[in-house]
Parts: sequence; structure tokens; C-alpha cells
Amino acid sequence: GILYIFGGCWLLPEHRGLHNKTKNISIIASKKTDTDGHKMRHEVIANFRDKIDGVFGNGYQFIENKINALKEYRYTIVIENSFHNSWFSEKILEPMLCGNLILYAGAPDIGEYFNTDGILQFSTIEELRNILPLCTEDYYERKLFALAENFELAKKYLIPEDLMWETFFKPKFFSDGR
Repeated sequence: GILYIFGGCWLLPEHRGLHNKTKNISIIASKKTDTDGHKMRHEVIANFRDKIDGVFGNGYQFIENKINALKEYRYTIVIENSFHNSWFSEKILEPMLCGNLILYAGAPDIGEYFNTDGILQFSTIEELRNILPLCTEDYYERKLFALAENFELAKKYLIPEDLMWETFFKPKFFSDGR
């Protein structure tokens, strides 16, 4: 088999960038409760709503465009629907493409793909409780180098179909390396 990373991004190109930040923490969650990740998002919001500046999504404050939940925030809590090696989605890529430091529950091996100086990983509510005090403007400023690196690394995973071409089809059609 050949490993294929799905990735993906819904942000328009003009919305991607290392934006000026004026707010601290955001999270995006739908009404869904099917997966462990869905449930964990709601649990995080229930436990830490007073520490989260923006709670967005169909289950909470509706937004027309995700950029409104990402652009102004230093930190974004990202919880993938499931927690498997090499499985990550637009949920982590879009905040990276806005220059956010990620509070992350998801792929345990995310450091194989991104600079973990720009990602604070957790797998339980208690671990997140211990991370939240770090989420200051000063801490964010000290991590800008990692956020810039993750911004560039995230670009590789923007379009899943391009990755599919590069991974599976191009080598079969162009064995000379084109």
C-alpha cells in the first residue's frame, strides 16, 4: 500500500495568511455527536466555555465562513473526528493557514507532518485543562517561527486530488520524474 494523506481546505486563497491577532481562543463545532471527536468538542465547550473567546459552528454561533472563527484568534482548539496516525483534516489545516497556534486532539503522529512547536497536543479534558494557562499573547508571540513554518507545510495538503495525483498517478504516467 501507499500512504495517502487526505488533508483538504475550504478557505479561499485570499483568506489564507498570517493575520494580525486581537482575540485569544476559538473552537468550531457542529451539532453532531456521532464520533468520539464530536463528543469531545462538546465536552470541551461545556468545561471551558469561560476560557474560549469564540465558540462557533452550527451547534453554537453560526458563521457564514470559517475565516470569521479563525482570522482574529491566536489559538484554535482542533479536535479531529477520530484519532489515528496520519489522519488529519481541514480542521487543523485551516487554522494553520490563518497563523493560529493549535490546541490539538487528533493524529498522535502529527509531528511527522508539522512543527509541534506550533501545536499543543492533548488527548483528555484534563490535559487540555493544563494547557489552557499557556495560551497567552506572549506565548503565541514566542511561537511565530513555528506558525510560519506550519503555514508553509499546510500548503502541501490543500487539495486532496492534487495529492492523489502526486502520490498515485503521476509516478505511473511519468516515470522520468516530470
